[in-house]
Amino acid sequence: MLKMSLNEIRGQIQIYPENWKNIHTTNCYALGLDIVEHEICPYAYQPGTISNSSTLHQLPPYFFYQELIHGIEEDLKILDISYREINSQDIIEESEWKMALYIELYEKDIDDDLCSDFHFLRTNQNGAWRHKNSKGALPNKLDDFGNRILDPKTCDFIFYEYKKCYALKLNK
Repeated sequence: MLKMSLNEIRGQIQIYPENWKNIHTTNCYALGLDIVEHEICPYAYQPGTISNSSTLHQLPPYFFYQELIHGIEEDLKILDISYREINSQDIIEESEWKMALYIELYEKDIDDDLCSDFHFLRTNQNGAWRHKNSKGALPNKLDDFGNRILDPKTCDFIFYEYKKCYALKLNK
């Protein structure tokens, strides 16, 4: 399924990417990959696709939160990225970056575990939070109301709610 080897993909991971080149072919998945999606495989930037551990490849109308978490964590494992859940304001090592996860609930009154979308933020080298709103969007430091993101727990996104934060580290 993968068109690139895992070592080739790992070799392209940027811990602190600053200048995004493939704006139209990447989404918010905060792995540090700036590769045209189809060069990896179709739907490479849907959590669980790289590890082939999820059915989220074509992002169905709704999915279970635990399936999303499983896909994220399996992708991290297969790419040999260590991860640990942290508080968004925790101090991390110089070789780590933070990734915050948000979800859009499908219909909260039906099932609190059903999601209809996900979104990620990540930190850059100076600790500022950045995100891509979608394919085609430039990375930015603002929430949906134009406020600089200082803490993912307290910023405002119209459709998304904060769920958790990871510290990630690319193993050498």
